[in-house]
Amino acid sequence: MENINIDEMFEHYIEKKRAGRREPQGSYNEAWVAGEAQEAELWLGKFGVDTSFETVNPMIEDTKEVKPVFLKIGDDTPDVLVVVRYHDYSGEDSVYLFRDETFARKTIVEEMNEVRDKMTKDGYTPATQETLDHYEVYDGEGNIYFEWNIYKAGYPEN
Repeated sequence: MENINIDEMFEHYIEKKRAGRREPQGSYNEAWVAGEAQEAELWLGKFGVDTSFETVNPMIEDTKEVKPVFLKIGDDTPDVLVVVRYHDYSGEDSVYLFRDETFARKTIVEEMNEVRDKMTKDGYTPATQETLDHYEVYDGEGNIYFEWNIYKAGYPEN
């Protein structure tokens, strides 16, 4: 599995969201950033990752930069996080964090089964592809696809 840096992943995610909203480089819409931080905190908390978000160097009064801080919780916290990146034909791009690789893979397989069932119900003949760190469901022509990639990431130095 490929190793990734959570700080870089978060920055890439924010850049992509900013580009989609056509916000200028270096500025954040405060309400949007608060919503993104809240959503990330919710998902991370769901999987047992203790999080906090801090305000860093406000550039102007109504904008703030937000940085995630990932903390290890006691001795039973794994040394790495399992990061699942989901992407599909419609352009949806999501990232989920797990503490347990087995649970991450089980979650992906459950989602794959749901997607495959829905595609079959909609008249498609879905095919699947599974490798060590990549899962995909797609139609025969490749126009519709849903894919999940697994990465492992260490905790960033805070």
